[in-house]
Amino acid sequence: MANSPFTGRFVENRGAPKVISLFSGAGGLDLGFLGAGFRIVASSDIDEPCCETLERNASFFPRGHRVVCGSVVDLRICDLLPEGTADLMIGGPPCQSFSAAGRRAGGVGGVSDFRGSLFWQYGRLITEAQPKAFVFENVRGLLQANKGRDWGIIRDHLSGLGYDLFHQVLDAAAYGVPQHRERLIVVGVRNGTEFRFPRPCCGPDSETNAPFVSAGQALADIDDPEERVPVFPGKYGPLLMEIPPGENYKYFTEEMGHPQPKFAWRSRFSDFLYKAHPQQPVRTVVANQGSCSGPFHWRSRRFSVPEFSRLQSFPPDYQFPSSQVSSVKQIGNSVAPRFAWHIAKAIGDQLFGMKHSEPLLEPNTVLSLDRRKADKAASTRVRANRPVTEPTLFANSESVTQLTGRGSWRTGLRLAGPLLRAAPRSKDPLWFNGQVSGRLSDGVWRLRLDDGSSRKEAQFQFALKLQFHRPVADRFVSIEVEGSMRHAEQFAVAWDCVHQLIRKESSFDSLHPLYGHFTEPYPKFTISFEGECRTQPRFMALYRQLCDFSFSSIVRPIKQLEGFDDKKRDGLAFARYLRGLGWDIRVHQTNRTIPIGSFRYCYPFAMPIGGETFTAWVELGDHRTADLTAIGTTPE
Repeated sequence: MANSPFTGRFVENRGAPKVISLFSGAGGLDLGFLGAGFRIVASSDIDEPCCETLERNASFFPRGHRVVCGSVVDLRICDLLPEGTADLMIGGPPCQSFSAAGRRAGGVGGVSDFRGSLFWQYGRLITEAQPKAFVFENVRGLLQANKGRDWGIIRDHLSGLGYDLFHQVLDAAAYGVPQHRERLIVVGVRNGTEFRFPRPCCGPDSETNAPFVSAGQALADIDDPEERVPVFPGKYGPLLMEIPPGENYKYFTEEMGHPQPKFAWRSRFSDFLYKAHPQQPVRTVVANQGSCSGPFHWRSRRFSVPEFSRLQSFPPDYQFPSSQVSSVKQIGNSVAPRFAWHIAKAIGDQLFGMKHSEPLLEPNTVLSLDRRKADKAASTRVRANRPVTEPTLFANSESVTQLTGRGSWRTGLRLAGPLLRAAPRSKDPLWFNGQVSGRLSDGVWRLRLDDGSSRKEAQFQFALKLQFHRPVADRFVSIEVEGSMRHAEQFAVAWDCVHQLIRKESSFDSLHPLYGHFTEPYPKFTISFEGECRTQPRFMALYRQLCDFSFSSIVRPIKQLEGFDDKKRDGLAFARYLRGLGWDIRVHQTNRTIPIGSFRYCYPFAMPIGGETFTAWVELGDHRTADLTAIGTTPE
């Protein structure tokens, strides 16, 4: 695949430096060091399927290699190496606590998450083994996690063990891997020895400006160009077929000029409907793929396990489990072996007297991947702010629809499922069985909700307006909803009607993809609200703040629960109550980065019927991990 042979197999040499591998996973980091001539004496992981993969591929490892399956918390060096010493320790503690996926859930747990705190255990085992050096691998997001505080804690702890630290963010594609995969590599060295990272062998930072290895090159000998591929199943399958190779869901945004946009700009993760280009490296392969998570093959299908293995640069004869899900999880969590091989050769040359002659980076080199990210961000800002010509004519139509208690529209259009806000008994406060009428005139949709109660019976009257910053589907510029209901809780039904209107009258399937994701400050509309509720004043107070939310950044400062209740316990119950009505409310129980006693609301509207995607509410207990007072100590 790249500039020289790589097999990942160890060639027997009893004098080779001894290496202990922690958090070994499927063995990607191990294979890189084995291929560079290091002797992996023991590998450890808590995941039994990963340990089975390591044992299944015993032919790659030296004789006497041990696989220890269990938690690093319970591990001792004597469990890995009887004599208790090693020349080198390598490992990549779990990265999910610092990853982009975590940021998308409203923040990262970082060192406060149990997985993010396992670096303490890594440091403890370094202290026991006293290796000459160690390698610590993780996602580049660790450097910025929680405004850099987490990296400061980890850096200070590891350097406090008696090692000089050298760190660099590197892209696996620059080292012959057919995948752009940026990772933070930290090397700890004793005795004041300087360390330099390997120079890329591909791309603009290489000596010869050699091209990257493409996905098509990596799969050339196992690809069938005559393959017949059926339409990809699911809600977005037909969209995937339309997306050109190298593009993702953004192909269906107004910023990209699509005539019928279906998503807001930057409203999804970049792997959503991402289709690989055969003449380029693929984007990062992730471990846990959703139904629409790429990379997809350029012929609009899933990659097979052998194909994913090649894209991660595993040797062709390396074996994975029969399960697609388990195999892709192991591959996506792995360090790309060829990438690890170049790092291993640089370490071998500089610290152990090996003779690989690996080209090295000059100190303080600024790599093109950092410049590339800056250029991409600037391009994104220009495209997101591109002016759109507003139409001057609007279609006019009129319709009257009925909404029944179980959630069917009498016009024949059904909701995505039974109303979560409807109950099986009419005495329940959430029961709604009334009429919804709507009329479009001069670009304004006017909806009226009426549950049949008289003015005297109604406890809740409201008027809601959404003023869009740009016309939606060239049909309307605003939605105005008014109505009267017996209970404030029924107001969520108004949002159900708005979601259904968006779905019926535009190319978007709800407000969610139209509005964008709450981590991106691109609101598509402004909300104004008037209402009265004689039984739920707290509900009204909160909703007025949610309306203000649409005027500012989508990510709001965390609000103290005491702002709505005298007791924090009552406030927590209120947050659960709002989640039950369909609002995406985040608290410490759903995201550990949110302090106890505070909460964050993500969208000003209730989520659509059948579309609730809340983070699970779990009572997480009192797990103690790293904090500023614990630096240099091992937590209990």
